[in-house]
Amino acid sequence: MMVTAMLLQHRTWFQSSFALTATTSSSSRPPATSRSCCFPQPPLNETLFFFFLLIPPPHLPASKAHPAAHRLPLWGISSNTLQGSSLAALIEDFRVLRILQGLVTNLLELLGINCIREIKLIHSQSLGLLDHMCEVIKHSDGIDMEDLCGGAIFQAVELGVFEFIDRIFQTSPDLVWSNNQNKRNPLQFAIECRQERIYSLIYRLDKTERNVIGNLADTSNSNMLHMAAMLSPLAKLDNISGAALQMQRELQWFKEVETIVLPRMRDILNDENLTPRALFTKNHKELVKEGERWMKETATSCTVVGALIITIMFASAFTVPGGNNGETGIPIFLEKKLFMVFIISDAISLFSSTTSVLMFLGILTSRYAENDFLKSLPTKMIIGLSTLFISIAAMMVAFSSGLFIMIHEQSWIVIPIIFLASVPVTLFIWMQFPLLIEIFISTYGRGIFDRNVKP
Repeated sequence: MMVTAMLLQHRTWFQSSFALTATTSSSSRPPATSRSCCFPQPPLNETLFFFFLLIPPPHLPASKAHPAAHRLPLWGISSNTLQGSSLAALIEDFRVLRILQGLVTNLLELLGINCIREIKLIHSQSLGLLDHMCEVIKHSDGIDMEDLCGGAIFQAVELGVFEFIDRIFQTSPDLVWSNNQNKRNPLQFAIECRQERIYSLIYRLDKTERNVIGNLADTSNSNMLHMAAMLSPLAKLDNISGAALQMQRELQWFKEVETIVLPRMRDILNDENLTPRALFTKNHKELVKEGERWMKETATSCTVVGALIITIMFASAFTVPGGNNGETGIPIFLEKKLFMVFIISDAISLFSSTTSVLMFLGILTSRYAENDFLKSLPTKMIIGLSTLFISIAAMMVAFSSGLFIMIHEQSWIVIPIIFLASVPVTLFIWMQFPLLIEIFISTYGRGIFDRNVKP
């Protein structure tokens, strides 16, 4: 980039200088036996590039253009060395640099960095175009903005393009009242498409405007709460793990929209003679059954594991490593610190696995009402999975400490076995910990709705 700018800046001078240099150097061309004959004739652009490095700029005297102490940043060598070098050798070095540059480019392409750069560049250019569109809209008088931008707005809502909707509404706030063919405004359509970021723009409006939007009905006499009672698009549900969490997200949407509409709107009937709650129950009947099946299968599997850990830890508490003293019944290794580690980890594993089994039994015996998927069932699942993880980890600690007590002199076999004991814990974390984190964030996180949208 810098070389190109310099070439453009001194184009007239450079062309005349190159012509003069080419004329004067023709008589002193090296013989055929010199090193330059071993290289093919360089392309013109490479020749011009190197002559540009050799010829001083016109605004500096030749004596001051390239002082001896000055280093060319591209090559890291002095100008005197460069002027005394063979042009063909420098061109060959330049080709090597081009090869290295190609390798770097291929590496960036392999790692996907170039693709990310292109996506960001397209996004930046799109935002620039959007800003220009907003300026045109701002200064357009006498034009129906709903006819001009309505189709693009609803398509952007469906695709979840938040930047477009945000800037369009800031430029022309009246467009929030535009309607599609079903007489639904963009915020109502955002509920139908489950676009939470776009829906959160409703908090930029004052309370009166929010109540008005909540009371508007579409062609089927359905208000905003009826739209929240519809089933989410499959593309949105597929991004959530498990039918129980999908049902929880649907309930979160319904409860969120309930806070916007007036209380009397909760009992309004649509053209199907259904209230919003009745419509929600009708549309989510199958999802409730799938969520119940998913919860029971997960709880059953974890209950079996917890019961096995209870059995093992209860038995190992009375069959301690090294046995007991035949006369007093006191464990032989009672004074060892590792024995205390064994006993404590054994007790932790026993108690946590018992708690885990009780939580999973609570899930199995639940009534599975719709509202249970909002807090009750996820909370039990969080406690059950957490305590099961603790019990497995404590069981591995008890096993390792007991093994080290008995054969501590054979470290060559004890240490590898202790490392292998971490494999079950690692596998459990790999398989179940992401689910545990997702349930916790979905239940007790900050939520998917932003009530503090900046104006």
